[in-house]
Amino acid sequence: MVDKATHDDIDTELELISSSLLPAERLTSSESGSWPRVIDITSEDCKLSLHINVNEGYRVKDAVQIEVKSKSMGREEASGWKERVEEKMKGWNEEEDYPLYQILSIHFLPLLAPSSTPPITISPSQDPVPINDTSLKPHHCLLISHHLLSSTKRKDLLS
Repeated sequence: MVDKATHDDIDTELELISSSLLPAERLTSSESGSWPRVIDITSEDCKLSLHINVNEGYRVKDAVQIEVKSKSMGREEASGWKERVEEKMKGWNEEEDYPLYQILSIHFLPLLAPSSTPPITISPSQDPVPINDTSLKPHHCLLISHHLLSSTKRKDLLS
């Protein structure tokens, strides 16, 4: 069995998630030191947002609830998103070092990406949208290198 995460573990993982967000995306979190941790991820480029509750016992899938929200979302569409989230959460792996980061970067953060296509609406009466192979690739990537300390090497990495 995997050990329960501490508040420091959650803080570390939230820092990792926050560091990997795109410039238009923002992460806000409730204060550290108490359960549940309430996390919101929004984007200036998308009407959708992510609302995450992390409860005591984290690392276990049942301790995490993820919701896809929108100000203009109707009841049927919200129900469809709930089903989609439940399906994606089947990929939760508590053995990962950073399971919340993994599930968010693979399945949920891509929903906030700017797109040239209209947003997908989901309702229980619709067939699920086919998933292509690119949707299984992480949307966000965190680059870590000791070369980032050198301004010339950092410029070389960016180019």
